[in-house]
Amino acid sequence: VNFIKEPMGFILEFHFEPNEYFTNVVLTKEYDMKCVPDEDDPFGFEGPEIYRCRGCEINWNKGKNVTLKTVKKKQKHKSRGVVRTVTKTVQNDSFFNFFTPTTIPEDINGGEVDEETRNLLTSDFEIGHYIRERIVP
Repeated sequence: VNFIKEPMGFILEFHFEPNEYFTNVVLTKEYDMKCVPDEDDPFGFEGPEIYRCRGCEINWNKGKNVTLKTVKKKQKHKSRGVVRTVTKTVQNDSFFNFFTPTTIPEDINGGEVDEETRNLLTSDFEIGHYIRERIVP
């Protein structure tokens, strides 16, 4: 864990031995924090809070990206009855998805984010905080 003073925050670093999956030696995730009380509720201030995070790009070796999987589906044409196979690449559950966090769109301009996005961000921030405070004290 590396701590940053300006802007306040921290960087989690995960070090890896050379492997067949990706070329990165270190994968990072950076968390920015703010330490400003809410103007509408200054007495509700509980200390610094994470408000943004950024992951790093993983340089996957060809065909080794474990965050994606290929799914084959059979589709039957409604009127002709012809069956064809459709291949799609979809997201796969993986530890490495941690380095591609959910982000708030820049054009939201103070508007509200949907509940699912808010929950994903909250979970991501809690995981980062937990790693920082408990796993790597």
